[in-house]
Amino acid sequence: MPDDLDLNALRVAARRAGVAVRGARGPAPVRRTEAARFLRLLLSGKTVPVSDIFLLGRAQNLSESTLRRAKKHLAVEACEVNGRAAWRLPPVDFPKT
Repeated sequence: MPDDLDLNALRVAARRAGVAVRGARGPAPVRRTEAARFLRLLLSGKTVPVSDIFLLGRAQNLSESTLRRAKKHLAVEACEVNGRAAWRLPPVDFPKT
């Protein structure tokens, strides 16, 4: 292997070409960020059944696993409404003045 070979540049080039590189980090959590935005909008001020969330998420090309990662990231609360599993945003605690 030549001494002047830049391994980092090779990893970047391989990643851009779609080649898996051993020891390289995966892509940025773009899908989770999109799913988090989706959940914030959907759950804003209301509780929504999980089955509806997954159905609406699929329409936005968001998988159940991505939505679950976003749920964890946002600390979304699980609850039950009329016997159905549901999610809601946690209450916001405003600092006391």
